Amino acid sequence: MFDLLNDSIAKSNIEVDNPGLGSGIGWIISTAVNTVTVIAFGVSFVMLAYAFVQFITSTGDPKRLSVPKSAITWSVIGLILATLLQGIKLLILRY
Repeated sequence: MFDLLNDSIAKSNIEVDNPGLGSGIGWIISTAVNTVTVIAFGVSFVMLAYAFVQFITSTGDPKRLSVPKSAITWSVIGLILATLLQGIKLLILRY
């Protein structure tokens, strides 16, 4: 499977106006994944920071603690998924 993908990446003839930018489907996939990863890390980090502020200001009230706990969980899941996305990109484009 990876050989087929590697061959199709090597044979792609996508032209770019500025050759300094890069060319080929591998470059397009890499740029898209990097962009999504940066956005995902940014959103997850901001959400995590906001959830920690909510957690600290909840004063131990169980009702007010449920929202930041859920936000922290989803933020960590977002960070893990963004990291996995980079790993998958490396696997696909290197082999």
